[in-house]
Amino acid sequence: MKKWNATQLKYLMAAVMVLDHVPHITGIVSPLWEGIFHAMTRCVGVWFAYVAMEGFIHTRNLKNYLIRLWSWALIMFAGNSLVNALFSSKGVMVTNNIFLTLACGVLVLNIFFGINQTSNPVDIKRQPIRFILGIVVCLLAGFVTEGGMVIIPFMLITYTCREKKNLRNLLYG
Repeated sequence: MKKWNATQLKYLMAAVMVLDHVPHITGIVSPLWEGIFHAMTRCVGVWFAYVAMEGFIHTRNLKNYLIRLWSWALIMFAGNSLVNALFSSKGVMVTNNIFLTLACGVLVLNIFFGINQTSNPVDIKRQPIRFILGIVVCLLAGFVTEGGMVIIPFMLITYTCREKKNLRNLLYG
């Protein structure tokens, strides 16, 4: 059996993500298939979050990594705005932006774990402002991003418990 590399998996997940959005186009998919497509695509956001967290761990330049994520979030926002403007007469309103969610998640990881990416979270006594900033960004991002209430805590749990699988699985539950 052939193993897939990260790029191939990324393209596969992008294609699966399209399945989640196809039912929103009226008349293309029957109501029966809408539920099936929705169930099949629940793994996509979490997979992208996991890969973004891995990118946080393995990137050589965290600043450039964050710039790329925020740039793609801005590009996706511009595309959504264009689609909304072009099709507003038909009641189209697109707000999905997974790149914004991933950028916020990596930003939260950066705030809590810093540039040196140690496995120890920010010490509340030594860096209270940074800790408070991390909590505020995490809460705000959770409310304004696509799936942020699930994805951002998932990224934090996955990063902090990457060596403690039992605790990680407990926290996932």
